[in-house]
Amino acid sequence: MDRLKKNLVYILVVIILSSIALYYSSRKNTSKTESIVQEKISLKVTTNRTDLVDNKLNDLAKEYMILNPNIQLSFEGIKDPNEILKIRASVGESSDITIIPTDAKTENLHLYYEPIDDLGFTKDNLRGYFTGVGEDKRLYAVNSSVGYDGIVYNKKTFLKAGIKSVPRTLDEFYKACEKLKAVGITPFAINAGDKWPLTVYAEGFVLPVENTGRMQYGDDLLTRDLFSDDGGLYYSLKFLETMKQREFIESDLNKPNWSKFKVDQANGSVSMTFTGTWYPSQLLELGCAKENIGMFPFPEAKLITQNGDWRFAISKNCKHKEEAKKLLKWLFYEGNYASACNILSSMKNNSFNNWILDELFSYNIPIVSSENGGTESGSTENLTNALIKFGYPLNDIFKEYLTSNNPDKVIKRYNDLWRKKVVNQ
Repeated sequence: MDRLKKNLVYILVVIILSSIALYYSSRKNTSKTESIVQEKISLKVTTNRTDLVDNKLNDLAKEYMILNPNIQLSFEGIKDPNEILKIRASVGESSDITIIPTDAKTENLHLYYEPIDDLGFTKDNLRGYFTGVGEDKRLYAVNSSVGYDGIVYNKKTFLKAGIKSVPRTLDEFYKACEKLKAVGITPFAINAGDKWPLTVYAEGFVLPVENTGRMQYGDDLLTRDLFSDDGGLYYSLKFLETMKQREFIESDLNKPNWSKFKVDQANGSVSMTFTGTWYPSQLLELGCAKENIGMFPFPEAKLITQNGDWRFAISKNCKHKEEAKKLLKWLFYEGNYASACNILSSMKNNSFNNWILDELFSYNIPIVSSENGGTESGSTENLTNALIKFGYPLNDIFKEYLTSNNPDKVIKRYNDLWRKKVVNQ
């Protein structure tokens, strides 16, 4: 009996010791697992969208981290980024995924950025493909979006004014403006008070290029007057002057008005504006129904230009290149960045926001990419250098012309300066 008791005690002790050993063993393994889970890979994305970093892009980061628990993702927004980007690239301190300087040269892309040929981007599925290709023919960057320019209009205003079809000629356009004005609607807005919206007429060379049909129009200026009757910049000026004289545009050209203008166009008190495909989504955000927003080519345009947005690349100094590649593909190949920013995806097969292109493309105006002409329509390196040497921003000149009591004097002054500083050098 005593022996039986001793055996039972022995067995009990063994069981207790085994349990204790198992407990500490499991704790040790749990600690190792917890340690592994806590060692997350940090990735940072630098963007120009400072307005979205703390809201929509932060939400996008959270979504990605749920899908990839081993990643700690953050977005950084920087204003006026070009100089900052150049400094960071030169010292190897760029973010893992970053926008690149707008004037980054193709022959230098391989020095600062990682090739991404293996992510599925091709010239057949990516708009603006060649803007990210280096001299070695490898792909290093993708456009976050692409843009096309045209007349954005509120369809309800056309119905109210009895306009049955969009104008295809300038005469038809002016007649439509008369009808809109007659029912108390401001026909058109140029937002000269904010100055930057004048880019489509001036510094961006969009209307000059689309009206002349010459992507090389900007280079033509290197041997002639800045403002001559060639269908380009002077054509833009005369169009805006005509709109002003006929009271088809806002009356105060000095007052910054962009925020109010968007609300006015969304509710139908302003009918039209000439701008890019990045803009209509902002009308949706203000409550304008998608079916009430349309876009058509500028009357008599010979082509529609396709321009790229900021380009994104993986930094050469990124420590986690494979994880960064997976993230970049998720952001841009799958269209998640475009969706978060409410912009047109650069991927041709991504339907998000493509709705605004349906009408614009339906008029069968040739679409010409600016990939071979610089980041802006008609803007080559030679022209860019000439404009820097000239020293007078074209948007400023346009506003000065439109608000001057002697516009012809403004034209003569800047033609003389252009000849002196550019043509005769």
